[in-house]
Amino acid sequence: IKGYSKKTVERILNTVWDIYHVRLIEQSFFIDNSNKEEIFLSYFSSRDDAFNELSKINQIKIFVINDGRPLAIREVGIKDICNDEFLLNKIESETSKRKNNVTKIDFKNEKSKLISEIENGQKLFFGI
Repeated sequence: IKGYSKKTVERILNTVWDIYHVRLIEQSFFIDNSNKEEIFLSYFSSRDDAFNELSKINQIKIFVINDGRPLAIREVGIKDICNDEFLLNKIESETSKRKNNVTKIDFKNEKSKLISEIENGQKLFFGI
């Protein structure tokens, strides 16, 4: 989502909702196929244009369940779009730290802070 509009927060929340559904499909595929002898191919149908566009942006190339953990390998990886070695090393080295800290995050508070930041930016942008 680029730039401000009068519905920036709403647009972001709608996009987050679509991303959630993409991840939900992955989770569903993982749950349906964990510890099973047969493979079940889940599907999700939507007439939502934004969701359909999002689901086509970076499609899954391979889906693997390894040691009881799902791994979606996408057509385009971070290394395909980022050339900054410092940033790539930081992403790699802080993975376990982020995994450990995710349980400590107050997502409701973080959401409120981000919405407030966006609304303040909108006020400046629109001169309100």
